[in-house]
Amino acid sequence: MTLHNSKNKKLVLFLGYGYTARFISEEIIAQKWSYIIRPTRKSNHMKKQLFQDVFARLGLAPKPHYSRLSQQDMMGSLMSISDKPIAPPLLLNKPKHIKNYEDVIQDMIPKVTHILITAPPGDQSDPAFMLYSDLFLEKKCPLLEWVGYLSSTSVYGNLDGAECDETTPVNPNSKRGANRAYAENIWMSLYHKMDIPVQIFRLGGIYGPERNNINDIVNAKAISIIKEGQLNNRIYVKDIAKSIMASMQTPTPGEIYNLVDDMPASRAAVNDYLAFMLDKPAPKKILYDDYKKHLSDMQKSFYEATRIVKNDKIKKMLGVTFQYPSYREGYADIITQNITANDNSEPSVN
Repeated sequence: MTLHNSKNKKLVLFLGYGYTARFISEEIIAQKWSYIIRPTRKSNHMKKQLFQDVFARLGLAPKPHYSRLSQQDMMGSLMSISDKPIAPPLLLNKPKHIKNYEDVIQDMIPKVTHILITAPPGDQSDPAFMLYSDLFLEKKCPLLEWVGYLSSTSVYGNLDGAECDETTPVNPNSKRGANRAYAENIWMSLYHKMDIPVQIFRLGGIYGPERNNINDIVNAKAISIIKEGQLNNRIYVKDIAKSIMASMQTPTPGEIYNLVDDMPASRAAVNDYLAFMLDKPAPKKILYDDYKKHLSDMQKSFYEATRIVKNDKIKKMLGVTFQYPSYREGYADIITQNITANDNSEPSVN
């Protein structure tokens, strides 16, 4: 198979391939582009010396305790669908001189035009960066036009309900948010130090088909935890995919974008809306202070951080218009498709 890097023929490399990446890959196919996937964990691949060498080449200073991390710690969690790269449909006609899929990947790396990092960081480390930093440091992708990193609005921490935009200083109130902020700095260092075309997207709580609260509403298992003034910023996965494609088509290196919808709302408001749409009883309401003893530290950090994240920048700079500007349109689409699944809509990136 021959790839031509013309205006309409691009090759996207996914580092990690989870829920959100699947929807983005559909947009890539719709544009008649191609894509390949690389996993973000390899057994016995990462060495402490590699970790230190990469940071030294970028002029970064690893935290002192990094040298004591085990290889498993440094790899982070597996966020790809396999320990081996997966062949996309566009690569089924394998050239005769290619013996296996790993050879296919290596043959296509120099043709990559876009790289999207969807895998989350580990404990103050980034497995995707540590495994594939050679792509950038050794300039193995000479046609590279765009690099995108999917981060999270959790980097802003608790603002007691105040508004924030991309100029707001990061101040995470959770380990998850701190890891995201640290990973952002790692990826953005490639732009500042090597002029790699990196852009960062801070996503709100992701929801969509197979990732929602409908089953719990239907089966009367949902509860609404009430905390005064607490609002959540969400984003429908289909709008994420279209926004990322808009950025791929219009690279803006060095920029950071908030990717949230137009209507922050409490979990209770969403539950009540779903109950109404599904003609089911509204879930029981429980005060946060009465229920927090049953929550994990991660869940507590979710409820103890409230902010209103602004999305004006991505609309203005990339011309993005959300098809699902609030949870109402998003869940109406899911209900119309009659897709129900367990709720996983806490802020996360996959």
